[in-house]
Amino acid sequence: MQKKPSPNRRRRRQYSHTSSTDKATIVFEGKVVETFPGPSFNVEVERKNDLLPIIIKANLKSMLIKRKVLIIKGDIVIVEVNIDDMATEDKVIKGLIVQRK
Repeated sequence: MQKKPSPNRRRRRQYSHTSSTDKATIVFEGKVVETFPGPSFNVEVERKNDLLPIIIKANLKSMLIKRKVLIIKGDIVIVEVNIDDMATEDKVIKGLIVQRK
């Protein structure tokens, strides 16, 4: 016979580790064209076949903020964009800067 846990005993929290790799994302390499106050940037992504470039409104990943990575205008960065954000007809595509090259 198993013991029932006492109601006064604290249970451990089970954390669900969700990373950006769990979601369907597209990875782009682009150039920072404009900086805003805080961790916000506009990143220009070149496209093939002489099409106009895409401008992505990107924020810094929290690990880059923690490590105090400095990103300035003209830097080449890796940006992750959620597929759902690409599918919407909004004029602003939002992304996340995950690495500086």
